[in-house]
Amino acid sequence: MRKRGRPLKNEKACLVLPPIRVTKSQSDMYRKAAEIQGKNLSSWLKDIADKEAKVILGKQIYESA
Repeated sequence: MRKRGRPLKNEKACLVLPPIRVTKSQSDMYRKAAEIQGKNLSSWLKDIADKEAKVILGKQIYESA
């Protein structure tokens, strides 16, 4: 029987990005947005960063992968 928890992804995260400085109000806002979407803060931030990176770099780079 499989353990409970988040679904496994094809590529495991193995790096840590440097911390970023935010205000209390930014932190509260980000946490609330993540909660509304049913995600933890880390997952929410990664999803937002991934979406923006794809827009900036061009989706064709990721469609062939």
